[in-house]
Amino acid sequence: MTEVITWIQTYDKEIFTGVFFGLQGMMLLLLFVNGHRIKKIRKKMNQIAKQTEEYLRSAQKDKERVSVAAAGTEVLQNNAGRDKSCEKTAEEDENGLITAVLTEIFP
Repeated sequence: MTEVITWIQTYDKEIFTGVFFGLQGMMLLLLFVNGHRIKKIRKKMNQIAKQTEEYLRSAQKDKERVSVAAAGTEVLQNNAGRDKSCEKTAEEDENGLITAVLTEIFP
């Protein structure tokens, strides 16, 4: 045991320098690994955002087609009273669509 302590006292600068650079190397490795993980997560998030955007666009187009057809058949006075309620339901429908898409992707 005394030989180990003597050896450590003799080469303390070299040992601490080696430990320092070893820890720096480990930190660099962790930095690269976490950077790669973040890059993969960012790619997945962008892919999900694009899928959601496409789905919402197609749903919005379908809804616009239905609303244009319905507006042509109804009287303008009836639509004036429904505008406020339609806006609320449009937001609720959009939120429902977003929720449905996200639950499909993340079960």
